[in-house]
Amino acid sequence: MEKIPVTQWKLDKCYKVNDDIAHEQKLELSCDKYNLTTYMTPEEITEFITGHLASIGIISKAENIRDIVIRKENETIYAKVVVNNGKYTSPKIKMHRPSAKTIYSINRYVTNNTPLFLLTGAFHYAFIFASDGTQIKQGYDIGRFNAIDKACGKCIIEEIPLSDKILYTTGRISQRTVEKAIALNIPYIISKAPPFYESIVKAKDEGITIIGFSREKRFTIYTG
Repeated sequence: MEKIPVTQWKLDKCYKVNDDIAHEQKLELSCDKYNLTTYMTPEEITEFITGHLASIGIISKAENIRDIVIRKENETIYAKVVVNNGKYTSPKIKMHRPSAKTIYSINRYVTNNTPLFLLTGAFHYAFIFASDGTQIKQGYDIGRFNAIDKACGKCIIEEIPLSDKILYTTGRISQRTVEKAIALNIPYIISKAPPFYESIVKAKDEGITIIGFSREKRFTIYTG
Protein backbone atom coordinates (compact mmCIF):
# COMPACT_ATOMS: atom_id res chain seq x y z
CA MET A 1 0.00 0.00 0.00
CA GLU A 2 0.93 3.65 -0.35
CA LYS A 3 -0.16 6.68 1.60
CA ILE A 4 -1.18 9.69 -0.49
CA PRO A 5 -2.63 13.07 0.51
CA VAL A 6 -6.34 13.40 -0.26
CA THR A 7 -9.18 15.78 0.47
CA GLN A 8 -12.19 14.37 2.30
CA TRP A 9 -15.59 15.97 2.67
CA LYS A 10 -17.76 14.93 5.62
CA LEU A 11 -21.04 16.77 5.97
CA ASP A 12 -20.04 20.45 5.70
CA LYS A 13 -16.38 20.14 6.62
CA CYS A 14 -13.28 19.57 4.52
CA TYR A 15 -10.26 17.62 5.73
CA LYS A 16 -6.73 17.10 4.41
CA VAL A 17 -5.62 13.55 5.32
CA ASN A 18 -3.24 10.82 4.22
CA ASP A 19 -5.15 7.87 2.80
CA ASP A 20 -4.03 4.24 2.43
CA ILE A 21 -4.23 3.15 -1.23
CA ALA A 22 -3.87 -0.46 -2.43
CA HIS A 23 -1.40 -1.46 -5.12
CA GLU A 24 -2.33 -3.53 -8.17
CA GLN A 25 0.11 -5.05 -10.62
CA LYS A 26 -0.33 -6.78 -13.93
CA LEU A 27 0.49 -10.48 -14.01
CA GLU A 28 1.42 -12.27 -17.23
CA LEU A 29 1.27 -16.03 -16.59
CA SER A 30 2.33 -18.60 -19.18
CA CYS A 31 2.07 -22.34 -18.63
CA ASP A 32 2.60 -24.53 -21.68
CA LYS A 33 -0.31 -23.52 -23.97
CA TYR A 34 -2.22 -21.73 -21.19
CA ASN A 35 -1.83 -17.98 -20.79
CA LEU A 36 -3.40 -15.62 -18.29
CA THR A 37 -3.34 -11.86 -17.95
CA THR A 38 -4.77 -10.46 -14.76
CA TYR A 39 -4.27 -7.74 -12.17
CA MET A 40 -3.49 -8.70 -8.62
CA THR A 41 -2.02 -7.76 -5.28
CA PRO A 42 1.70 -8.52 -5.81
CA GLU A 43 2.07 -10.91 -2.87
CA GLU A 44 1.88 -14.71 -2.47
CA ILE A 45 2.34 -15.18 -6.21
CA THR A 46 3.38 -18.84 -5.98
CA GLU A 47 0.34 -19.63 -3.84
CA PHE A 48 -1.89 -17.87 -6.37
CA ILE A 49 -0.39 -19.79 -9.29
CA THR A 50 -0.78 -23.13 -7.50
CA GLY A 51 -4.41 -22.52 -6.56
CA HIS A 52 -5.30 -21.09 -9.96
CA LEU A 53 -3.79 -23.93 -11.98
CA ALA A 54 -5.47 -26.51 -9.73
CA SER A 55 -8.84 -24.76 -9.98
CA ILE A 56 -8.79 -24.97 -13.78
CA GLY A 57 -7.57 -28.57 -13.90
CA ILE A 58 -4.02 -28.07 -15.17
CA ILE A 59 -2.29 -29.63 -12.14
CA SER A 60 -3.30 -32.44 -9.80
CA LYS A 61 -1.05 -31.48 -6.87
CA ALA A 62 1.65 -28.98 -6.00
CA GLU A 63 4.37 -31.43 -7.07
CA ASN A 64 3.04 -31.22 -10.65
CA ILE A 65 4.64 -27.78 -10.83
CA ARG A 66 8.16 -28.56 -11.95
CA ASP A 67 9.41 -24.99 -12.16
CA ILE A 68 8.23 -21.42 -11.64
CA VAL A 69 10.26 -18.45 -12.79
CA ILE A 70 8.95 -15.10 -11.58
CA ARG A 71 10.39 -11.75 -12.61
CA LYS A 72 9.20 -8.16 -12.40
CA GLU A 73 9.76 -5.67 -15.19
CA ASN A 74 8.21 -2.23 -15.71
CA GLU A 75 5.54 -2.80 -13.02
CA THR A 76 4.51 -6.11 -14.62
CA ILE A 77 4.99 -9.54 -13.05
CA TYR A 78 5.97 -12.29 -15.48
CA ALA A 79 5.55 -15.90 -14.38
CA LYS A 80 6.61 -18.86 -16.52
CA VAL A 81 5.47 -22.23 -15.22
CA VAL A 82 6.44 -25.73 -16.30
CA VAL A 83 4.08 -28.49 -15.15
CA ASN A 84 3.21 -32.15 -15.38
CA ASN A 85 -0.45 -32.12 -16.35
CA GLY A 86 -3.17 -33.72 -14.27
CA LYS A 87 -6.66 -32.97 -12.97
CA TYR A 88 -6.77 -31.91 -9.31
CA THR A 89 -8.53 -34.34 -6.98
CA SER A 90 -8.93 -33.77 -3.26
CA PRO A 91 -9.27 -36.91 -1.10
CA LYS A 92 -12.94 -37.61 -0.47
CA ILE A 93 -13.71 -37.04 3.20
CA LYS A 94 -17.20 -37.11 4.66
CA MET A 95 -18.02 -33.62 5.89
CA HIS A 96 -20.04 -32.87 8.99
CA ARG A 97 -22.69 -30.26 8.28
CA PRO A 98 -21.79 -27.00 10.08
CA SER A 99 -24.32 -25.74 12.60
CA ALA A 100 -25.86 -22.29 12.60
CA LYS A 101 -23.72 -21.52 15.65
CA THR A 102 -20.60 -22.45 13.68
CA ILE A 103 -21.59 -20.19 10.80
CA TYR A 104 -22.17 -17.33 13.26
CA SER A 105 -18.67 -17.87 14.65
CA ILE A 106 -17.25 -17.83 11.10
CA ASN A 107 -19.04 -14.54 10.47
CA ARG A 108 -17.49 -13.04 13.61
CA TYR A 109 -14.04 -14.30 12.64
CA VAL A 110 -14.25 -12.77 9.17
CA THR A 111 -15.51 -9.44 10.51
CA ASN A 112 -12.55 -9.27 12.90
CA ASN A 113 -9.87 -10.53 10.49
CA THR A 114 -10.11 -8.44 7.33
CA PRO A 115 -7.83 -5.54 8.33
CA LEU A 116 -6.81 -4.45 4.84
CA PHE A 117 -10.44 -4.14 3.78
CA LEU A 118 -11.19 -2.02 6.83
CA LEU A 119 -8.15 0.12 6.10
CA THR A 120 -8.67 0.67 2.37
CA GLY A 121 -11.98 -0.86 1.27
CA ALA A 122 -10.04 -2.29 -1.68
CA PHE A 123 -9.27 -5.89 -0.71
CA HIS A 124 -11.23 -9.13 -0.94
CA TYR A 125 -10.54 -12.01 1.41
CA ALA A 126 -11.02 -15.76 1.12
CA PHE A 127 -10.87 -18.17 4.04
CA ILE A 128 -10.79 -21.94 4.28
CA PHE A 129 -12.60 -23.23 7.39
CA ALA A 130 -13.08 -26.69 8.85
CA SER A 131 -16.68 -27.79 9.43
CA ASP A 132 -16.34 -26.90 13.13
CA GLY A 133 -15.40 -23.30 12.27
CA THR A 134 -11.63 -23.65 12.72
CA GLN A 135 -9.82 -21.30 10.35
CA ILE A 136 -7.30 -23.19 8.19
CA LYS A 137 -5.92 -20.75 5.58
CA GLN A 138 -6.67 -17.34 4.14
CA GLY A 139 -5.76 -15.17 1.18
CA TYR A 140 -6.36 -11.56 0.28
CA ASP A 141 -6.19 -9.69 -3.00
CA ILE A 142 -7.79 -6.85 -4.93
CA GLY A 143 -9.60 -9.57 -6.92
CA ARG A 144 -12.04 -11.95 -5.24
CA PHE A 145 -11.03 -14.90 -7.44
CA ASN A 146 -7.35 -14.22 -6.84
CA ALA A 147 -7.99 -14.32 -3.09
CA ILE A 148 -9.71 -17.70 -3.47
CA ASP A 149 -6.81 -19.06 -5.52
CA LYS A 150 -4.31 -17.91 -2.90
CA ALA A 151 -6.18 -19.50 0.02
CA CYS A 152 -6.74 -22.76 -1.84
CA GLY A 153 -3.18 -22.74 -3.19
CA LYS A 154 -1.83 -22.71 0.35
CA CYS A 155 -3.90 -25.80 1.17
CA ILE A 156 -2.71 -27.61 -1.96
CA ILE A 157 0.94 -26.80 -1.24
CA GLU A 158 0.57 -28.18 2.30
CA GLU A 159 -1.51 -31.17 1.09
CA ILE A 160 -4.55 -30.15 3.15
CA PRO A 161 -7.70 -31.84 1.75
CA LEU A 162 -10.45 -29.46 0.62
CA SER A 163 -13.29 -31.95 0.27
CA ASP A 164 -14.39 -31.45 3.90
CA LYS A 165 -13.82 -27.70 4.09
CA ILE A 166 -15.80 -24.47 3.80
CA LEU A 167 -14.79 -21.72 1.39
CA TYR A 168 -15.72 -18.26 2.67
CA THR A 169 -15.41 -15.44 0.15
CA THR A 170 -16.10 -11.78 0.76
CA GLY A 171 -17.14 -11.40 -2.89
CA ARG A 172 -20.35 -12.25 -4.68
CA ILE A 173 -20.78 -15.93 -5.53
CA SER A 174 -20.64 -16.27 -9.31
CA GLN A 175 -20.49 -19.23 -11.67
CA ARG A 176 -16.72 -18.90 -11.64
CA THR A 177 -16.69 -19.24 -7.85
CA VAL A 178 -18.72 -22.43 -8.12
CA GLU A 179 -16.51 -23.76 -10.92
CA LYS A 180 -13.49 -23.37 -8.66
CA ALA A 181 -15.29 -25.21 -5.87
CA ILE A 182 -16.22 -28.02 -8.28
CA ALA A 183 -12.64 -28.37 -9.52
CA LEU A 184 -11.26 -28.39 -5.97
CA ASN A 185 -14.04 -30.59 -4.49
CA ILE A 186 -15.11 -27.92 -1.98
CA PRO A 187 -18.64 -28.71 -0.73
CA TYR A 188 -19.59 -25.41 0.98
CA ILE A 189 -19.39 -21.80 -0.22
CA ILE A 190 -20.30 -18.99 2.17
CA SER A 191 -20.28 -15.25 1.51
CA LYS A 192 -21.48 -12.05 3.12
CA ALA A 193 -22.62 -11.13 -0.41
CA PRO A 194 -25.34 -12.72 -2.60
CA PRO A 195 -25.01 -15.44 -5.25
CA PHE A 196 -26.08 -15.07 -8.87
CA TYR A 197 -28.92 -17.21 -10.20
CA GLU A 198 -26.65 -19.16 -12.56
CA SER A 199 -24.28 -20.01 -9.72
CA ILE A 200 -27.21 -21.35 -7.69
CA VAL A 201 -28.29 -23.61 -10.57
CA LYS A 202 -24.75 -24.89 -11.12
CA ALA A 203 -24.14 -25.49 -7.41
CA LYS A 204 -27.45 -27.35 -7.04
CA ASP A 205 -26.55 -29.63 -9.95
CA GLU A 206 -23.18 -30.41 -8.35
CA GLY A 207 -24.42 -30.87 -4.77
CA ILE A 208 -22.62 -27.79 -3.45
CA THR A 209 -24.15 -25.79 -0.61
CA ILE A 210 -24.34 -22.03 -1.15
CA ILE A 211 -24.94 -19.66 1.76
CA GLY A 212 -25.17 -15.93 1.11
CA PHE A 213 -25.78 -12.75 3.10
CA SER A 214 -23.91 -14.44 5.96
CA ARG A 215 -23.45 -11.63 8.44
CA GLU A 216 -23.47 -11.60 12.22
CA LYS A 217 -26.32 -13.92 13.28
CA ARG A 218 -28.11 -14.33 9.97
CA PHE A 219 -27.60 -16.11 6.66
CA THR A 220 -29.59 -17.38 3.66
CA ILE A 221 -29.29 -20.94 2.34
CA TYR A 222 -29.73 -21.09 -1.44
CA THR A 223 -28.74 -24.72 -2.12
CA GLY A 224 -28.01 -27.75 0.00
